[in-house]
Amino acid sequence: MSIPIEDYLNYPSQPDCMDFMFEKLTIKQLIISIVLFFTICLNTFLLVILPKLGVIGLFALLILALVAFCISSKNESTNQLENKLE
Repeated sequence: MSIPIEDYLNYPSQPDCMDFMFEKLTIKQLIISIVLFFTICLNTFLLVILPKLGVIGLFALLILALVAFCISSKNESTNQLENKLE
């Protein structure tokens, strides 16, 4: 089974993923993302230099990720509620 070439030519180009991703981020989510990124960088450094502190950092990173997930899911449910009200 082959797909005609016309289907490929008429297929819309893929959307720019970065525009789509940053369009939906709130300021709070952007700050959390930046904090998580720098925490991951710091934790990687600690794992290499001081492994014991790095292990403690892994637990701190896990807690930060859970907090970020809770905040983002709370924002998402709030947005869904607002959309239903409109």
